[in-house]
Amino acid sequence: MDAHRSHPKFKFDTLLKSIFEHSAKEILNALGFHFTLEEPIRSELAELSQKLVPDYLYRGTLETQNGTESCIIHMEFQRTNDPKMLFRMGEYLFRIHRMINTQNYKIIQFLLYFGNEKNTMRNEWEQSIDGCSVSYRFNVIDTKRIDAEPFLNDTNLDVNLLGFLCNLNRVNDFLGKIKEYLNKIGNKQSDEMREYLAKLLVIADLKGFTNQMLEVYEKMGFEVKLEELPLTNKIYQKGKAEGKAEGKAEDIKKILRKRFPDIDITDLEFIDELAMQQNMKKLDQALLLSIEANNIQEFQEKLNG
Repeated sequence: MDAHRSHPKFKFDTLLKSIFEHSAKEILNALGFHFTLEEPIRSELAELSQKLVPDYLYRGTLETQNGTESCIIHMEFQRTNDPKMLFRMGEYLFRIHRMINTQNYKIIQFLLYFGNEKNTMRNEWEQSIDGCSVSYRFNVIDTKRIDAEPFLNDTNLDVNLLGFLCNLNRVNDFLGKIKEYLNKIGNKQSDEMREYLAKLLVIADLKGFTNQMLEVYEKMGFEVKLEELPLTNKIYQKGKAEGKAEGKAEDIKKILRKRFPDIDITDLEFIDELAMQQNMKKLDQALLLSIEANNIQEFQEKLNG
C-alpha cells in the first residue's frame, strides 16, 4: 500500500484491488505466473500497535514444471518510488510467516510498480560476515517495461485495464483499443458499466491519455456522463480543460506557421507551456495577436509586454 498517500492515490489503490479481486488469476497468468487461487486472506498484520495491511494476500498453488506447490501470494501496488520499500516488503514477509503461515507454505512476493518515473526501488538485499549470511529478494513487475498490446487484445476487461497501465508506446491504433474497451463495457449493466468507465478514466489520468479517452468516449455517445460520476468528475473536468487549452494552442501555432513560414520551432515552445499551465487568458490574447501581429517579434513582444 502506498505510503504517504493522498486522496487520488487512495482511489488508485482501491481501483487496483478491485481489478485483482475480479480477475487475479487471469492477470497473474497474463504476467506469466500460473497460480490457482484458493481463498483470500483478509488480515491486518498488527503487531506491537503497528499495523500493516497487505494490498493483496491469497492462498493458492503454483503450477511449475515439477508439479504444483501450495503457497501464499503477497502483492503490493506502488505508483511512487519508496526508498524503504525493500524493508517494508521484508517486514510483510516475516509478519506473514509469524501470524498467518501456520502450515509453513512458501511465500511468493510481488511488487507491481505502475508509476511514470523510473523505478529506483531495490528488490534484493544480502550480507555476509564471518560465515553468517542473509539473502532476501522479491519480484518486481514494472509495467512500463511490459508491452501493452497482448493485454489490450485479451477478452477479459480487467486484463485490458492492466494493459492500459503498461507501455503504450508500441500499441497499434491506440484510439481503436480504447474504442474496443468501451464497446465491451457498453453491454454491461448500468452500475458495472459506470465502474469500468471510472476505472479507465482514473488510469488515463495517471498515464496521460485522458484527452484521447474523452475524444473516443464522446464520439460514441454514451448515456453515462462522466461529469456526473463522483469518482471521475474532477478528472473529467481537468481533461476537458486541458483539451480546450491544447486545442487553442494548436490553432495559434497553425496560424503563426501559415503567416510566418520561416518561424523557428523553438519560438513556439512557450505556446505549449501556456497550454500546460491552462492559462486561457494568455492563450486568448495569443490567438488574437497571431492574426494581428506583423511579424513574430511583434507577436512575442506584445504578448510578453
